[in-house]
Amino acid sequence: MKLNFLFDFNFQAFFMKLILSSILLFLFFNASSQKVTEKIITIEPQMSFQNYEHFKRLTLSSPDSPSEFLSGFEFEWGYNYQIKVKETKPNVKR
Repeated sequence: MKLNFLFDFNFQAFFMKLILSSILLFLFFNASSQKVTEKIITIEPQMSFQNYEHFKRLTLSSPDSPSEFLSGFEFEWGYNYQIKVKETKPNVKR
């Protein structure tokens, strides 16, 4: 009777738990694949031109950032801005 209890193992439940734990570990390590930093961007009171083949466009002018556009930001001529932004960069593993 005791020997039968030792072999009464539910392999299906074991493999489901193994798969679930593997997925959770993958998601945990994959979630840290982005680096988020906060930085302050200074925007000058004028915009700069960007020349394309058939048109020109105005972009933000900033000495400390290559940003040309900020979503949700309303620029007004003649004002200096200092904006706190979050920058997200993927961690590239090679």
